Amino acid sequence: MQSTQVSASDGIKQTIAPLDGRRETRWCLLTLGIILLLGALGIRMNQAPVPERRQHLSLSVEDKAMLLSLSNAITEIRFLQQADGDWPSIKSLNEQQIPPFDQLKANTERQSIYQWSTPQAGCYLALSQQAALSSFMLLIPESEQVAGEIYSHSGPAADSPCHTGSPWQLQSKEF
Repeated sequence: MQSTQVSASDGIKQTIAPLDGRRETRWCLLTLGIILLLGALGIRMNQAPVPERRQHLSLSVEDKAMLLSLSNAITEIRFLQQADGDWPSIKSLNEQQIPPFDQLKANTERQSIYQWSTPQAGCYLALSQQAALSSFMLLIPESEQVAGEIYSHSGPAADSPCHTGSPWQLQSKEF
């Protein structure tokens, strides 16, 4: 607090500034502004990347049914492979009545939709015979520690069917 000194001989008069909080208000507003600016900067820098849209959400109902059947078949195929030591063929999977390889339970319309093949061990390929449906590739590694993967693509069959590069899109992994 400032004091006023009044000298009788000089007649000097000194004014005392009131303590009304004007300086404190400026400092509080400046501090609040800095905190808000740092908070906005922190939020902007801590933004999570926008997740990629899940590919299986854009599939048709028939393609989703095929995706579900293939994801269930991974466990059955692994079991047969461990029991026999060899990867089961399409014919063997058909005889074991494992969907979607089971041609006995499938109606005649569905039988003509996909052409099945096994180009490599642990690779099952379903090429769509209809342009509206996707083709599927099921890759099952020999090790149980590595998850099986299901890929799909629309359009003509790839030159190297068991290669996971484009145009194949990963749809699902084994749980």
